[in-house]
Amino acid sequence: MYVHLTAKELVEQHIWKTADLIKKSKYNATDDYVRSYIDFQELHYEKGITAGARVSGFTDWRHLGHSTVDFGWDFGWGGPVTVVPLSRHLLGSVEPCFFLPCSSASEGKKDGFKVLVHLQEDALQGFREEMDKLKS
Repeated sequence: MYVHLTAKELVEQHIWKTADLIKKSKYNATDDYVRSYIDFQELHYEKGITAGARVSGFTDWRHLGHSTVDFGWDFGWGGPVTVVPLSRHLLGSVEPCFFLPCSSASEGKKDGFKVLVHLQEDALQGFREEMDKLKS
């Protein structure tokens, strides 16, 4: 599910308003809707699915249960070490951002999460500068 907002709308409105819009959009996730979306992706896989140019997509995978999948104790595999999307085109956007659970190999870091971000090359320098500010 998604909420369509311009960057200006996102920045200017209260965060609770954005969270409320996201929460309300989840009510549209019926079984038929999800099956239809999967079918649509299969039909248009070769062409790719796009939301348009310079669109950012944010998705939270922390509570989907990927990290609790058991691949079979008979083989000694257990659950996944980490979960990541296979393609940046998964969301149909140019600049996706995924919130992911910590790796099961990261003992003691269960309260945090990983952020996987794809940026346009011309945005990398500014992103690095902002991240450097967080180190202090």
